[in-house]
Amino acid sequence: MSKGSAVTISLAAYIMADPTVVGIIEDRLYNIHADTTENTPYVVMSRIATTEELFLDGPSGMEDSIFQLALYAETVSELDTLRDALNDRLNGFRGTMGTVEVGMVAFGNEVDGRDSESDFKFKILDYRIVLNS
Repeated sequence: MSKGSAVTISLAAYIMADPTVVGIIEDRLYNIHADTTENTPYVVMSRIATTEELFLDGPSGMEDSIFQLALYAETVSELDTLRDALNDRLNGFRGTMGTVEVGMVAFGNEVDGRDSESDFKFKILDYRIVLNS
């Protein structure tokens, strides 16, 4: 059975437990869709893939998920500060995260852009989270 909901909830709580990140985004961490886009900076978190590691004799119980964090801000400087705070918090983490046991969190990809409607700048960050069984 997938641990997707548990890891999503645990990741959000782990991010929001960091005083540096909260000092930047306050309570503006959203799952899948932002409730509002009036105040920046903010983060939208999405689980974009989950796979289960298999052994020859069946499921291993280990899951591997990719989470995308979409960061939005008015300036590139704000984005860079937020990106650094999130990366310091997440990249390389191993241990208990909420209700799940994490074998590894690894930064994987970064894309920059600008939202044509709001003119906000954005960064998309991908993190791989491997859960222990």
